[in-house]
Amino acid sequence: MRAVARIGSLVSVLGETEIGGVPDVTLALRMEPATGRVFSTEFGSDEIIATAGGPGGVIELGRVDGRYFSTEVAGGMTGRMIGVFCDRGEMTVRSFTYTGSDDPDALDAVG
Repeated sequence: MRAVARIGSLVSVLGETEIGGVPDVTLALRMEPATGRVFSTEFGSDEIIATAGGPGGVIELGRVDGRYFSTEVAGGMTGRMIGVFCDRGEMTVRSFTYTGSDDPDALDAVG
């Protein structure tokens, strides 16, 4: 499994893990809120974090600055989009669940 960021013509592999032989893997994308004082130069962007979970536990595949998913950068898109894509071989998607919350700690209970 590989987490890939595509921004225009830039393609960057954020991280990957071997999942061969594992029947069920959970891919999760989470948002970590910005840190620092609001309205100051130290206030950054949120981060989008990709994780993969299976029988061996959860590992972080990578992070990307949330500004890359903004309308200004994505061009004409409002909000954020998510999808499942297989660029080679085969993949079976048994379910796709989206759970949203303004409180990231609330999502930890959802798993």
